[in-house]
Amino acid sequence: MIRYVDHQLRGVATAVCAGAVGAAVAFGVEGVPPGADETVRTLLLVLAGWSVLCGLLEASRLRWIGLVRDFDEAVPLKDPGAVLPSPYCPGSLVTWGFLPVMLVPALVMGLTVDPWLSLAPLLFALDWLLRAGIAARWERRNAALLWREYIQSRPWELSCSPLTPPPPVRAADGRAAAIRP
Repeated sequence: MIRYVDHQLRGVATAVCAGAVGAAVAFGVEGVPPGADETVRTLLLVLAGWSVLCGLLEASRLRWIGLVRDFDEAVPLKDPGAVLPSPYCPGSLVTWGFLPVMLVPALVMGLTVDPWLSLAPLLFALDWLLRAGIAARWERRNAALLWREYIQSRPWELSCSPLTPPPPVRAADGRAAAIRP
């Protein structure tokens, strides 16, 4: 399992790395132009604006668009103390298997069309950063943590656990008793 916020922030870190490597290669090969072409600049600004608009809509409870509704429907974990990290998610901040998926198209666009297009993965980073913020806000308001479960039949199911574990059960003599199911 992986926390939803961590999952989104790993995507942000991967997109930033893909943008940095793609820009370094594209600007190194093509040279740094004095400024972006007006069409490219307009395209990037429109895409950034669209990403922000979509992020604001995702922060709502609108049907089919809003993420908050999905967070509210998260299944409570049966045993919050037994949360284990997912085997598909390494301890690294960057998802190395996903990095080429973002880097190659950005690099191709940066080398063939315009070097500034090598920064396109940053648009994904903006969207994922907004999603992480929405999830963190939901977690703070509901005093719960959101988790993505990695189960073969339901790989993207959301679960939640209380922010703090329940206090230990005390025996009659004041000692902590073992919790038995």
